[in-house]
Amino acid sequence: MDARDRDNFWCKRAENYDELFWTKDEGYLDTIINVSNFKFEDLVLDVGVGTGAVAKRIKPYVKHVIGIDISGSMIEKCRSEGISIIKWDICEALFANKIFDKVVARMVFHHILDDLDLAIMRCYELLKNNGKIIVAEGLPPSNDPDVIEWYKNMFKLKEERLTFTCEDLIDRLSKAGFNNICAYEYRMAEFSIK
Repeated sequence: MDARDRDNFWCKRAENYDELFWTKDEGYLDTIINVSNFKFEDLVLDVGVGTGAVAKRIKPYVKHVIGIDISGSMIEKCRSEGISIIKWDICEALFANKIFDKVVARMVFHHILDDLDLAIMRCYELLKNNGKIIVAEGLPPSNDPDVIEWYKNMFKLKEERLTFTCEDLIDRLSKAGFNNICAYEYRMAEFSIK
């Protein structure tokens, strides 16, 4: 997908993004908060901030949230007091290394078709020593190759995206330098691929 196609995709997606069930699922957002161990003095980077659902939910628990996203259309809907928003690609250098206490990436890694490993490495470099990354991704319901293929084909109806298992994500995070990786499962009662 070239830059123009990507911009068109996100412009269209931004129109009804906040109406999608999973973007505002309280249990999902609560799970992110509960596993993150946020502290009031934390500086948090929200990678792929989108319309800001996660950043807005995190804000009461931390000192400051900085959200980055490649889509101007998405971040136009993200204005909120106490959250700084920057149109930027995580793969490009912007911040000094080791300045964030936490990095959150909810439903963003599957959109990074090129340079996902670089994006994960940048997240690692931006974290302070003992910092924490919180990754929330939709995964196939099974590691069975037929199920994974079905999952890939289902999402092809909507968009070009990466598909990985929990083990794939853990492996990529480990290769970037992350350790003490924990995986948590959250199942949504309803889901839409619109």
